[in-house]
Amino acid sequence: MNKTFKKTVAGILLTGVLASGSAFAEYNHDGTVNVQGDVMTISAPIEVTPVAPMTKPVYRIFVNSTMLNADTYVEGNNVMLPLRAICEALDYEVGYDNESTMISLTRGAHYITMYPTKDEYTFSKMAPVSLGIAPQLVDDRTYVPVSFVENILQSASCTVDQNGEIKITDPKEVESTYRVATALEDVKDGSVLVMDETLGEVVVSFSEETVFQGIALSDIKKDTEFMVEYVDNAVSQSLPAQAAALNVMSVALYEEVNTPEVKAVAFSGTIKEVGEDFILVEGETGEIKLVVSEETNIHHAMNKSLYKFDDLEAGMKISGTHQEAMTFSLPPQSAAIEIVIAE
Repeated sequence: MNKTFKKTVAGILLTGVLASGSAFAEYNHDGTVNVQGDVMTISAPIEVTPVAPMTKPVYRIFVNSTMLNADTYVEGNNVMLPLRAICEALDYEVGYDNESTMISLTRGAHYITMYPTKDEYTFSKMAPVSLGIAPQLVDDRTYVPVSFVENILQSASCTVDQNGEIKITDPKEVESTYRVATALEDVKDGSVLVMDETLGEVVVSFSEETVFQGIALSDIKKDTEFMVEYVDNAVSQSLPAQAAALNVMSVALYEEVNTPEVKAVAFSGTIKEVGEDFILVEGETGEIKLVVSEETNIHHAMNKSLYKFDDLEAGMKISGTHQEAMTFSLPPQSAAIEIVIAE
């Protein structure tokens, strides 16, 4: 029975009756109350403070700005997401093997497997990855933690804003299908064996149609790291896999072209604690943990003097900006972009 209901019923009883002798109240499963023993009426009411019901945070899921009609729930420190709803919105084909209970996700060359109750997630031929919690089966639906999106889907991104909105971005909508490849040998006869960051070993072949940017075929030697986009994103199922290169780009050029714009969120408050590489700030909306790096711009509001992390102290009034992406921890954590010391 709901604790709030019990306390409310108890308050009603105390307002009108006072038990004597062996009188007692018995609570039934259907919510009724049996009062047994002698009772007497009293005139003085007794105030009972209502207890607010417990609430759980409700998260809304957006995939490419479209809100999904899907539920989430919290398991310990993990926000659990509905696997099928998210993956189908990202154009993955979701499969299930009744005999082995294996769940599979397929999209192009992406092949992901997992099992309910096992904290083991595999991407293609890579070793299983632990996320600290296994897929959960609730009401015939499979749920996975938020960390599944970036750590297992890998190329997808997932952020949560201060309104509790979970925003998942389909990489097909914002970036190309380039992959990081490291040559395991020198190029020979127009092909090279590479270690693909997600597919494992792949024999990449080059042709006259392959477009090179920021790097030439002659630059690819053993241990050279480069970006490669396969023809139609198709990879053979042989061992090792084989693929034809459509585009090849240097890592430096790729990072320059594809570095996303960081969205900044304003904050203000008082430094409550200074850690090894972070500050705990208490503001009007609560506490936030800000990680401070060498890229963080720290200066004073009045004289514009530059400060270092070691100059920050508890009790300082500060303002500034941090990245939009925040963790689900308590307090939430983000990366500080700018810190302005007020006093």
